Amino acid sequence: MNRRVRNGIAAIAMAALVIGMSAAPAFAAAPTVGSVNPTLGPNTGSLVINFIGTGMGTVTDAVLHKAGQADIVGTSVASDSAVQAHGTFDLAGAATGPWDVRVTNPEGSGVCSGCFTVTLVNPSVSSATPNSRGQGSTGGLIVIAGAHFQSGAVVTFSNAGITVTNTTFVSAAELDVTIDVSGSALTGAGNITVTNPDGGSGSCAACFTVNAKPNIVSSAPNTAPNTDPITLTLTGTNFEASGGATLTKTGQTAIAGTNWTRNTTSSLSIDFDITDAAPGAWVINIVNGDGGPASCSNCFTITAQAPGTSSATPPGSPQGTTNKNISILGANFFPGATVSFSGTGITVNATPTFVDTSHLTANITIAQAATTGARDFTVTNTDNQASTCTGCFTVTSPVGVTFTNPATLTGTITATFSRDVTGVTGGSTGNFIFNVTGSGTVLAATLTCLDAVDASTNCVGSTVRKAILTPTARLVPGEHYTATVNPASASTSITDSNGAPISQTSGAFRASLVEQESSLAASYTWRAIPTTRAWGGSYTTERLAGARATYTFTGTSLRWYTVRGPDQGTATVTIDGLSYGTVNNYRATPLFGGFVSFTGLGAGTHTMVITVRGAKGSRAGTGTFVSIDAMQPGAAALQKTPPVRYQWRFAPFAGASGGHYSVSDQKGSAVYFTFRGTSIEWHTLLGSSNGRAAVYIDGVLYTTVDTYRSTTGLGFLRITGLIDTIHTIKIVNAGTRNAASHGTYVTVDRFVVG
Repeated sequence: MNRRVRNGIAAIAMAALVIGMSAAPAFAAAPTVGSVNPTLGPNTGSLVINFIGTGMGTVTDAVLHKAGQADIVGTSVASDSAVQAHGTFDLAGAATGPWDVRVTNPEGSGVCSGCFTVTLVNPSVSSATPNSRGQGSTGGLIVIAGAHFQSGAVVTFSNAGITVTNTTFVSAAELDVTIDVSGSALTGAGNITVTNPDGGSGSCAACFTVNAKPNIVSSAPNTAPNTDPITLTLTGTNFEASGGATLTKTGQTAIAGTNWTRNTTSSLSIDFDITDAAPGAWVINIVNGDGGPASCSNCFTITAQAPGTSSATPPGSPQGTTNKNISILGANFFPGATVSFSGTGITVNATPTFVDTSHLTANITIAQAATTGARDFTVTNTDNQASTCTGCFTVTSPVGVTFTNPATLTGTITATFSRDVTGVTGGSTGNFIFNVTGSGTVLAATLTCLDAVDASTNCVGSTVRKAILTPTARLVPGEHYTATVNPASASTSITDSNGAPISQTSGAFRASLVEQESSLAASYTWRAIPTTRAWGGSYTTERLAGARATYTFTGTSLRWYTVRGPDQGTATVTIDGLSYGTVNNYRATPLFGGFVSFTGLGAGTHTMVITVRGAKGSRAGTGTFVSIDAMQPGAAALQKTPPVRYQWRFAPFAGASGGHYSVSDQKGSAVYFTFRGTSIEWHTLLGSSNGRAAVYIDGVLYTTVDTYRSTTGLGFLRITGLIDTIHTIKIVNAGTRNAASHGTYVTVDRFVVG
């Protein structure tokens, strides 16, 4: 090969080398993934994802990777430019959450960690119900309908001024939201967007509209009386076909409107029942059906008719009345109305109570010195309209009470009223009572009443002029008692003809201070003779004609165990006032245990009276004694010491205080007299046949008195210096006599308490 050829070949080779070197590619690198678009997608199907970064010009494949999950391999991976490529990924059933995006080219792979999020299906919003609300509405409930809603989803409205105050997840197809729309919210249609907690969102374009709020300019009429319902026609703007309305006034109950009628969007008619409503300016309030409110504070005024007055109940009350409620009757009264009375002396204690438009209650006090007679009263409403009822109320003098005290220990206590009263009651909680002065215990008594002509009348339901208490138990001589009308303890009050309680009134009295020998406060005993032969170890006996023994029992038969003997005489017997003949207890020799039997008596309680005849049972008899040993009523047990009430002989004597006196000549026979006082006098008959008596005070021997005098006369023993309390004087026949006396008689004429 010649040199030229070698040089040519070399030149060609060198040229080839130069040509090869100039055609070689630049240096390549693995891709970088800075972001993806979109960043999320639902796991319901395929999605094209764009990869943005570097080295994207030669991308060969791409995958989505998530720990614990199978990779999702992209298909149709292709480069769009040096900085962007794309691929299609099947996301159906993929786990939700962030996934890494890995992109590969011939030089390697690039990863964007967590750049793509798989979501559930995105929510969709289809409608809102209602689909509008007015400016200024609050608390409006909007039902959002759609699909794929999640619990915790957030709802937003594109109109400025709408605030969602509460969202309730009902189901995947329903969300309930509560919204407030400000008075300046943007009006017109806007979008609703629902964003699920996983970031998926969906919107409904122009699904919700904010309406302009209404406005009230005027009302026709703008005034009306409170006598009837009325229709108000409002002029303004933006009135809707439905809504609600009220009239309001501070301190008054709101008046609800009815029959909302939209005449036009600028004219609205509503009915209001303003009957008896308080007068003055009332605020008109409306709320459109879309919740948009409006009010007008100077558009309507209620006026009133003047009040009318007709009567007062009660129509009067006495001087000295305090805190008495009076019902004022009439018409067109207002809350806050005042009541006043003509003249002086009547004070209305506070603003009357408004019951209704025809009834006020006024609490009054009448001074003791208030002038009696008819008074006017005036009702003045808060609008200064007034009405006077002439002579409709009367101030009376208090009902006077006069007490008539009992003249005897079983007498009555009478309260006489100066005017008719009613509602008189007795008993422990009654309003006419009596008790021992200073004691809180009400004493038992029966109550009767008389009217103005002294005819018997009902104490509670009829008019009463006299109320009469009859004590159940006899009074104690000299005891201090107090009768009271309307005591504090009474459950109800005695009232006058106007229904006003009469004043509490009391009257004090002392029971009888002078009691005859026959007084119920005096109790006698016959002589008691001890013997083992008697049933109870002793028997009682008396011999003077007229001496009595009274025995009360229950049963259809009775045995009177007596003593028979030569000194025993005769007695008459009555049972329940019927004579059962004469009993002769004479026997030649003494006998104990014998009895007189009485049979065939009716069922119930009976009273037997044994009266000493003062006669012998036989000419051979040595005395006139009648004796009681025991009693046995029916099948009851034998009463060895029977509860017999004894009496001495009551003997007539013109000089005695009651025309008679009691007498016994038996040793040990006694009389007891219970009283209250600081002194006691025992008045007795003195004479030539009288003997001695032992006198005891409260069981302690005070003195022994010799009642013998050579001539017959009267005398008394006075005991003084006693404590003012209950005492008992006992006078016992001592069975002894002055040597000059012809007997041992001891007598009682009367007792005088000091």
